[in-house]
This record gives sequence, C-alpha cells and structure tokens, in this order.
Amino acid sequence: MKFGSRGSRLATAAAVASLVVTGVLVGSGTGTASPREITLDYTCPFPLIGTQQVKVTIKGDIPTEMPVGTPSPEFVIDTVSNAGPTATQGMNLIGAVTIEGSATANTELVMPGLTLPLQVPATVPLQPVPPTGQDFIVNATGQAPSITAPRVGVVQIFIRDLVLRLTPKKPDGTAPLGTFDSACTQVPGQNTLFADITVVDAEDTEAPTAPAGLAVTGVTQSSVALSWNASADNKGVTGYDVYRGTTLAKTVTGTAATVDGLAANTEYSFTVKARDAAGNASAASDAVTARTSAAPDTAAPSAPTGLRSTGSSQSSVGLAWEAATDNVGVVGYDVYRGTTLAKSVTETTATIDGLTADTEYSFTVKARDAAGNVSAAGAAVTARTTAAPDTQAPSAPTNLSVTGTTQSSVSLEWTAAGDNVGVTGYDVYRGTTLAKSVTGTTATVDGLSPDTEYSFTVKARDAAGNVSPASAAATARTEAAPDTAAPTAPGNLRATTVTQTSVALAWDAAADNVGVTGYEVFQGTTSVATTSGTTATINGLVADTPYTVTVKAHDAAGNVSPASAALAVRTKPAPDTTAPTAPANLRSTGVTQTSVNLAWNAATDNVGVAGYEVFEGATSVATSTGTSATITGLTADTEHTYTVKARDAAGNVSPASAALKVRTQQAPDTAAPTAPGSLRSTGVTQTSISLAWNAATDNVGVTGYEVFQGTASVATSSGTTATINGLTADTSYTFTVKARDAAGNVSPASAALTVRTQSSSDTAAPSAPGNLRSTGVTDTSATLAWDAATDNVGVVGYDLYRGTTLATSVTGTTATVSGLTADTSYTFTVKARDAAGNVSPASAAVTVLTKPTTGPPVIKYGYELTGTGTLRALDGRLDLRGGIDAQVVLTTGAVDAKLTLNPTTGRFRLWGLLPVTAQVRFEQVGSTTGTLSGGALTTTSTVIVKLPRVSVLGFPISANPGCQTKSPAVIPLASKPGFDPIRGGKLAGTYTLPALQGCGPLTPLLSGLIAGPGNTLEITLKPRT
Repeated sequence: MKFGSRGSRLATAAAVASLVVTGVLVGSGTGTASPREITLDYTCPFPLIGTQQVKVTIKGDIPTEMPVGTPSPEFVIDTVSNAGPTATQGMNLIGAVTIEGSATANTELVMPGLTLPLQVPATVPLQPVPPTGQDFIVNATGQAPSITAPRVGVVQIFIRDLVLRLTPKKPDGTAPLGTFDSACTQVPGQNTLFADITVVDAEDTEAPTAPAGLAVTGVTQSSVALSWNASADNKGVTGYDVYRGTTLAKTVTGTAATVDGLAANTEYSFTVKARDAAGNASAASDAVTARTSAAPDTAAPSAPTGLRSTGSSQSSVGLAWEAATDNVGVVGYDVYRGTTLAKSVTETTATIDGLTADTEYSFTVKARDAAGNVSAAGAAVTARTTAAPDTQAPSAPTNLSVTGTTQSSVSLEWTAAGDNVGVTGYDVYRGTTLAKSVTGTTATVDGLSPDTEYSFTVKARDAAGNVSPASAAATARTEAAPDTAAPTAPGNLRATTVTQTSVALAWDAAADNVGVTGYEVFQGTTSVATTSGTTATINGLVADTPYTVTVKAHDAAGNVSPASAALAVRTKPAPDTTAPTAPANLRSTGVTQTSVNLAWNAATDNVGVAGYEVFEGATSVATSTGTSATITGLTADTEHTYTVKARDAAGNVSPASAALKVRTQQAPDTAAPTAPGSLRSTGVTQTSISLAWNAATDNVGVTGYEVFQGTASVATSSGTTATINGLTADTSYTFTVKARDAAGNVSPASAALTVRTQSSSDTAAPSAPGNLRSTGVTDTSATLAWDAATDNVGVVGYDLYRGTTLATSVTGTTATVSGLTADTSYTFTVKARDAAGNVSPASAAVTVLTKPTTGPPVIKYGYELTGTGTLRALDGRLDLRGGIDAQVVLTTGAVDAKLTLNPTTGRFRLWGLLPVTAQVRFEQVGSTTGTLSGGALTTTSTVIVKLPRVSVLGFPISANPGCQTKSPAVIPLASKPGFDPIRGGKLAGTYTLPALQGCGPLTPLLSGLIAGPGNTLEITLKPRT
C-alpha cells in the first residue's frame, strides 16, 4: 500500500474510504446490449485501521455480440461500493463530511489469440458521509475504452484488482487525511467473469447443428465431467460452450469438458452449444442433469433444548426435551446422569430407572447424527426421586439426667433422638405413666411428693406416629423438709502434694443427715478454698514457708460442721532454673526414601538431662530420652534441616544444636518413557534408510532410543535420528522405535513405518499435488488440504510453502500453518517428495486471507509534544517537551493515552523581583482519558508535580527529592481551532496546583507561594515521523 501524503500516514478515515470499483467493459456497434451485473468482495488495506472487507457491485449494458475487426464504442459503467459501518465511524470521528476521488480498475480481456490487460479510470464525485451507524456506500461512474476483436470467437471480460485514491474533507473543505492510495485485491475463489461477447463474421450466418448425445461421464464433490457428439457446420465448428443452467460454465474446443467449482451434493442441469469461426452459435443440446457427490458429514447437531422432568417415582425419573436439528438428520439422543451415560433413545423422551429414593440427580442430553457427530450437551436439569413411606421409628433418647429437684417437682433433660425424617416430640413417663409430652429435650414433672424417689424414662416420636424405644431410666428424689443439723467435722486432713507455691489437700468425708454439699478450707481464720469434693489445692504460697490449715463441711441448708483437726505443712524450696548445654555433633547415621536416623553427643546439666527434642525448623518432629532418634514419614529426594534441644526434669530447655541438613534418598524410577511419535523416513538410498522421530517424554529423562526391524534391534541412538545401512535395493522394510531411560525402563514401540529402498535408478519425481485448498482459517492460522500426488515408487511426504518459504513438512495431505497475522493474505503451494529425494513441481497456488481480530476498531496516534506552562503566583514559565501515545475507539471516540513530560527547569521572578529557578519533574498517575468528536479533542490528565531543587538568587533553598504535590494535579486540556487528529495542533487548559509536601523546613513557604488555581498549560502536538 502506498500513501500519497503525510496526512495519509495517520488516516483513520481511510477506514472509511469508500471502495469504488469501476468496470472494464466494452460495447459493440452492432449487437444488442444486455444488462450485466456482478458483485465481488475485495480486501483493501487502509492507514491505521488496517485491512477492510468491501463489497462492490458493477452494472453496465454490454452487447451480446460484436463484428470482427470493428471498434466498439465506449460504454458508461455504474458501480456501488459498500465499505461497511466502520468506515462511516472513522469519517465522523475525524470530522469529515464529504469524500471524493478516483479509482483505477485492472481488467483482463480474453479473446481468440489474445489476452489484453486494460486499466479503466473512474471518478468518485463529491458525496456526503452518512451518519454514524450506517454503511458507507459510494457511487462511481467510469467509461471503458474502445476495443477491436481481431478474430471471431468469444471475448471474455474479467474484473481484477483496483487502486483507490480518495480525499475525505471537513465542512470547511480542508482535507484532514490528505489524499491516500489503497491497493485492493480480490478475495480468492470468486468467479470474476463479468461478461462475454461473441465476435462474429458478418459473411457466415449459418449456425452449427446442436450437439447430440450429451452425457455425464463422472462426478466428484466439486465437479461434473461431460461428453457429447461433435456438431456439424458449413465451415467448421471451432468450439463448444458448456452451460450450467443459463450460466456459461466452460468453453472447450473438443467434445468433453469438466465443470469445476460446484457445491457438494447439489443437482445441476447442463447444456452445450457449438460455435463456428463466424461466431454463429448452435441451438442448445438436450439438457442432462447430474448431482455432485456428497461431502463427508462433519457437522454436529445442535444441542437439545428444553430439557425437563415429566415425573418421578422412588426409583425413576421421566425426562423430555425439544428435538435437536442437524444438517442431515438426528438419529438418536444420549441421556447423561452427571457424566455417566444413563440411556440412549431415538425419541425426545426417556425414563431413567434404577435410582435411589429421595435423591437429587442432574441430567443432560446430547444429540447424535448418522455420521457419529455428537452435539454439545444441552442445559442440565435436576430432579429428585420421591421419598419412601416413613416406617422407621426414631432412636431412643440418650443421656436422660436430672437437672433439678424441689419438694414437688423434678426437672429432666436428655440428648435429642435421631430420625430418618425428623423427631416431632417426646413423651416423659413416670414409671409406666405418661407424665408429660414436650417438643424439646427438657421437661419438668410437677405434682410429686417430698423426699420421694421416682424413676423416669423418655420416648421420641415422629410425624408418622412412629415411637422410639424408651430411654435408659433416670431416678430422682424430691427434696425433703428444711435441714437444721450440721455435718460432722471432716477427718484425717492430710497433704497429698506440696510444691514451692501450692499445697494439695485431702480428707475423709463428713457425714450429714441429708448430705454434705461442700467443704471450705481455712488457713488460720482465712478461707482459702472451697470444693464440693474431699480434695483442694491452695495456690499462691511462698516457697519454703510453714502453713496451718483446717477444713469445715457444710450442707445444702447452710449448716457448717466444726473444723477438722489442724494440719501443719511447709512448701518446697525454690526450683532448678539452669538449662542443659546444647547437644553437640548432630549427625545423620542413616537415610532412606522416607526416614532419617539422627544421633548427637549428650548434653550436660547441673541436675541431669531428662530428654531431647528434635526440631525441623520450629516444628517438633521427635522426642527421645537417649542421644538418637528416627524421623519417619518423609518424602523421597527432599532436603530437611534438623536441630536438637535438651531438657531437664525441671523443664529447662537448652539452646538448639548446630543445624544439620539431610536429603532423603530418591525413589526408584519405574516409569517408562512414552512411545516416540511421528516415525518418518528422511532419506532413502539403495542400501540405507535414514529415520527420524519426535522425542519421547519421561518423568526423569530419556537417555536413548533403539530402532527395531521387526523384533531385531538394528540401531541405537542418543538423539531422534538413525540410519540403517546394509539394506537390499528395492526392498520394503518395517521399522519401529523404542525409548529408554537411565533406569532401564523401555517405552512401548512407536507406530510402525514401512519404507522401500531405492531401486537401482529411481529418478522419477512425483506428480504435482492437485486441488490445493483452504479448509479452515482463524486470525492466526490456516488449514490446507490437497489431493495426493502419485509416484512410480511412492510418495513419502509433502512440503508446504508460504510464498517461497517452507512452512511445514507432513506425510499426509493436510497441514495447519500457525503464527500468521490477522487479516492478511498468504499464498501457499505444496510439493511432493519420494523416498529417493525426487521433488514434484509445485501445485497450483492458493491464496488465503486470515480472519480479522475481534473487538472494536482502535486507531493509534503518536505525537511529539512541545509547549509552555505558567504559575499564577510567579512571573515566568516552564518550557515543556515530551510526547503522547494515544488510541481512539472508532465506535465511541473514547481516548486512552500515556502522557510523557520530560524533566525541565522553570525560571520565575518572585514578587516580580527575585529570580527563582526550579527543577520540575512530572509523574503521570493512571492514563490520560478523553474524547475525540468532530475533530475536536478533550483530555484529562492527573500528574504528581515534583520540585527536587529550588533556588533563589542562585542559592538552593530546597533540595529534597521528596518535594512534591500532596495529591495529583488534575489538568484538563481542549484542542484549539485548527487542530485535527492527523496533523496535530494546539491544546490548552487551566488547572489548580495542590499543596506541597516533603520540601523541608520551607515547605509551608513554598506551598503558599506556588499552590493554588489559575495555572495554565498550552502544548503543541506534532505527529511523530
């Protein structure tokens, strides 16, 4: 692509440019004109927005025949071009309202004995740009020059590529993009024949007889072969025209033809007409119909929809769904329960049996066609089977206990019973009499007699009326009348344990007419402990000190016994606080895959070492009373770091020993490598065969390969190639390869490869591969296929070329080329190779256009920036330099940019007198955002302003790298008149400078002088060259 001006380098609107094709058409002075029309797809590259797809319709009145040797008149041709809504968006974005220009169309005239390239100019008159959202449609008019046919026959007119030259304009008539050229190419695979004209000899007016015996001699998916009997003519038949319906499909000189480019599994009707040298055409032959072969069905059905449950039982669920669709026909459905195939049916209903009652299941359905293609799963549906009747009684309540008594009541509680559905209540029995029914797990039974023992049980029941067995019984005695008798004095008071700060006591129980409820321990006359049992511990005592204690008993009525006999006791002296020394010489005495044996030298202690503790990091992993330990449960081939600490009986812990690093043993390697892949022949002679294969993989690593002929080993290799020598000429050999690792594990054999050695003289190259075609395209890859080549011995592989560069080599007739650029045309050819290294001619080339990338069209700009800034409080300015890198979304005009302002030095006068010099740096926060609409640009930037050095009268008053604004300054800018996004221009704005921080003792002074509103910025943007 060539751009005609500097504006065109940045032209967003090029996107926009209407793609105008003018036809190359001829007229005739004698024939009757016939309306002709053709619509073609073009790929046109444009500045910034990239390649665009354009549809062009060409119309014109073209004669059906013309006399030989007579110049044709010129004919006016009308065209309509559609560049789509993206073009319109780009035009409106930069403010263009009209467009005009020209186009040069390349055409080709094919006539008997002559092929003539012809360029036809056309004019795109000034026309308005549509509103955003509409397709960009441009009309153009061109005129074809006169031609003269030197011989009788048929002149065919083919439309080829074109070059556009367009100029978008603003309302004031200026051209923001300049004038740009775009070389457009046709999308491959189109029929570009616009018209054919029969060139006749005026002296011969007798037409040939109609061809007879038209018959179909063969069909493929894309072609039909025909033959017929020769026609007769007074001067001689010069050719035949084969028609598909009313469309001329092929012109031949013989009595057979193959019509290509047909659709698979489609019926066509063909006729044939004969022509003579004067251009006289016979009547059409009788028609013959033929159906092309069907293409393999690779299209999966659509996913079934509307999956729903139609009913359920305890063991089954009924399902139904809407029928899926398929290009050929759906033959069945597979119903999945989760990921498990539950049933296959041919209808759109199914019942899934063998399920569990009261259970939720998730179901999906996939459709199948006769070719085995399976649809995606439809949306899942969940269904629950019905529950079985509840005949199961609850479990018996447990832990029935008495929680309180009075003279006339007993309070009970118990642990809830379990039930398959749920417990609804409890019945409390006094003996065999129902005393109370409750819904919770507590109850109080009233109306009882004082000082009387009762036995209680509880039964649970559920909503179905099922009753549990009775709980274990609990007995309780109601309270008696008030008690006034004191307990007896506790006996045998004694010390059971003495420490430095505590004494543990025990005594024999006191007796009471009702019952003792507790005891109180006294040190002298001071109460120091209470307890409900016959033991107590007194804490907080002083080491090595005598104490005298007594105990009194009390009952529930508050009656207190006499004191027990006094007990004198002395606390123990102060403890051992000296820690042992650190264990020394920590070492490993044995290692396995899962354990480590450790040993160390004994630590010393003033009293005695009681044990050792082994740590990994801060985690205790073993204890020992001796000087060794074994750590188990470890992972093979893993490093561990251990230390050991000693402790004494008083709990004192030594410092850690020196750390020891130990690695566990590796696990034995028992995993075999994978089988080598893609075994292939890379060279063949009469006595040797060179092999290559794709590397196998292994959990540790492959160390070598072994090549087998049958079961016999014929070669070993440490790489992925080998050559087998000493073979017999013109003989087939079958090879496999196995990989092995250092542990001796051997992979399965590769797929077998059969190769024949060269005969004494194989010099014949394979035929060129046929029918090279594209079978799939993405934005980064193209998949190609071709018909197999033939060879006198055999084809061993194919080399696929992208232009003149080898893209890939394969052994089959398909290949995928990756790493391509989106929206780009590539030309491919393929060559065949045989084992002798003979290479075929290249196939016919095919051109493939990769798909464009998705997402809204984005235009990128790059500007150099110069400008000035002023501070309201100071007399002077900042000189600014830097750049802006921006991108604009075509559909919205949204701008996102990175602003770069270079460090600079500002020179000002304080109070109009004192010279001030300040180093200024700018740090952008986030992105610069804004909008571009109608050619006007508005932006907002946030920057932190830094003043690392400020001088007055040449003396530094602040030299602090942290001197900067407390918050970012928000700087709005708007374009000034004369700005356009292609050539650039001026932007200006006013902003507030926030207060300063980090400038040292003079921070308040500097902030007061500089911060505040009314500061200005004016910059000039110039496109980067």
